[in-house]
Amino acid sequence: MATRLIAARTLIDVDRDAEAKQLLGTIERDGLPAEHQATMLYLDGYFAQESGDHKRAIELYDKALLLDGKRVEAAINASSLLLEDGSPAALERAAGLIDRVPATHRGSSHLLYNQASLHARAGRTAEAKAALEQILESKAADSPHVARARLALDELARVGPS
Repeated sequence: MATRLIAARTLIDVDRDAEAKQLLGTIERDGLPAEHQATMLYLDGYFAQESGDHKRAIELYDKALLLDGKRVEAAINASSLLLEDGSPAALERAAGLIDRVPATHRGSSHLLYNQASLHARAGRTAEAKAALEQILESKAADSPHVARARLALDELARVGPS
């Protein structure tokens, strides 16, 4: 069963969503360990997001994160959708989701970028800069978020301290 979950995730990564969905349909969900339940919820969230049901996707990502706090991609995807929403309630919820990720797993450049975006929108420029600088200092120098972090730092410098 773990092998099928890994295979489904890999199929998604190579844009073979239909095959991944079919493979997931062969997995008996009852009695799965929490880690595997979290993976299933994350994948269900991914498919909900892909179908345009963002509300359902956020709920599924949230449940995945509750079962497995190290499910960083669930926090990333949910917080990205909530940042797109942009309402105060959505931004507060995004911050809460990110806060649930253990500190030992917060090094993802995408998660840091979302966190920086939240800080910037709340007027916490110093915290936004710190998160962006973490991206620049990370080992993921080829990450697409490095270029975005540089641009965001330049923009924050133009705006000035707050």
